[in-house]
Amino acid sequence: MRAAWYERAKLNLRMKNYQQARSDAETAASLPDQGGIIIDLQVYSLLEQIYRRLGETALADKYAQLSRETPPPVRKGDR
Repeated sequence: MRAAWYERAKLNLRMKNYQQARSDAETAASLPDQGGIIIDLQVYSLLEQIYRRLGETALADKYAQLSRETPPPVRKGDR
C-alpha cells in the first residue's frame, strides 16, 4: 500500500497537483514499510519537494532535516 500512495504522490507532483500530492505523500508516510519497497528516506525527500513547491518552508525544512538524520536501511547481507 505504501508504494502505491508514494507513486501516486510522485505523479501528482509531476502534474502540479500539489495539494493532492501532499495528501498522498502524507498517507504514504503514515503507512508501515512492510515490504521494504519505499523507505522512509524516499518519502521524506518527496515531502520536502512538495512542501517547497507549496511554499511551506518550515515543513520542507523539517523533512529535509529528517532526511539528513535518518540512516539508510541496512540489508541483511551487508552487516
